[in-house]
Amino acid sequence: MFVEPACYAAWLDLRRTDPTAARALLVPAAPGRLEPHPVSRAVGDVANNGPQLATPLSTSRWRRYRTNDSHRSTQVVAERNDAGG
Repeated sequence: MFVEPACYAAWLDLRRTDPTAARALLVPAAPGRLEPHPVSRAVGDVANNGPQLATPLSTSRWRRYRTNDSHRSTQVVAERNDAGG
């Protein structure tokens, strides 16, 4: 979900406290607006912050795993593939 630039002021206005009005400012991402890529494990630690967390990692250094959850989805797991470089 996104807040479009035209709605930033309303989203950040501390006087607005109505949750329904706040939800109305959220819109789904348009097709093609987001592009997934593997990122560092540092993303999962709330102590970390900064633009470097969004830097794409080389896919040759990361492995793709099949998750064992009930949805059987495929995820890019941030685990070093030290054997393959």
